[in-house]
Formats: sequence, C-alpha cells, structure tokens
Amino acid sequence: MSHPGLTGKEIEQILLDSFVPLRWYTRKEAIEIVEKSGRITDDDRRIIDSGEPQFHRRTSNALRNLARLSNVLERNEINPGFWQYRIPE
Repeated sequence: MSHPGLTGKEIEQILLDSFVPLRWYTRKEAIEIVEKSGRITDDDRRIIDSGEPQFHRRTSNALRNLARLSNVLERNEINPGFWQYRIPE
C-alpha cells in the first residue's frame, strides 16, 4: 500500500539540488536538508513500523539508491553501518 507524501524520487531530487560537490553528508544531515526544504507534509511525518517518520526512511532509501543503484553519489563507511555520501566532482 502506498502512502502519500514525498516520493523517493522527489527526495532524491531535493538532495541532489542541495548537496555541494565533494562535501560529505551524513544521513542525519540529509534528513535535515529534506526537512528544511519546506516540502514536508503531515503525511511525511507519519510514524511507520520502524518507529521513525516516513520521510526519514525514504531519505535513507534515496541515499542508498543514489549511491548503489545509480552511482550518482559516492559513499564511504566511516563506522560499521554508518555511511556518508557526496557528489563527486
């Protein structure tokens, strides 16, 4: 079942429009960027099964997709399971 709110593709575009090339961003920073975009709705803030807001999960998925599936972002594991992301030059 699909839930309203920002789609993963919309979140990907927010991140790509906001990230500065060669600067590393954490998941937390990416979530803050999406939140500050002014596009978050009550549907995006809905708490999902994992206990987090829907847009947090969709932001994580967007980062992973941009890094692993489309190779638009580089990623670097700085601690086990803790990644940072950047737009390469």
